[in-house]
Amino acid sequence: PATQSAGVLRPGQLAVDANRRIVSLAGTELALTAKEFDLLYFLARAGVVVPSQRPRRLRTTTTDVEFAELLAKLER
Repeated sequence: PATQSAGVLRPGQLAVDANRRIVSLAGTELALTAKEFDLLYFLARAGVVVPSQRPRRLRTTTTDVEFAELLAKLER
């Protein structure tokens, strides 16, 4: 589960700073679009765990594409 202090959600090695709209993974800041930040913040607040192995399929909706791009950034 994510812990929260001073507006920063910390699920695992991820830190999502809602006030500054900054995300870091294992201490490294990630360059996210506004939509990617919003999606990740929503998932972190909801306590959703993103699997490291995701199905490889054709992305057809905007949400699918944005989610795939966000996961690719988290996997780097």
